[in-house]
Amino acid sequence: MGGQACVFCGAADFSRNTDLAILASAENLARLNKALKELQAEVIAVPPFHAKYLRKGTRFIFDVIMPRPPE
Repeated sequence: MGGQACVFCGAADFSRNTDLAILASAENLARLNKALKELQAEVIAVPPFHAKYLRKGTRFIFDVIMPRPPE
């Protein structure tokens, strides 16, 4: 169940990810790349993060090294 559905249904679970939908313009891709570098995010699934795949609607999965929320 997704994070928002959990909240809506009163479940004790929550989402541990963030979904983004961006327009694949050169300016937006540059901004996204900058943000991912600041977060030390790494692609953890194929394909590699590249504009040509993003324009095809490919989803990407990143692991964010830093910062981590407190546990």
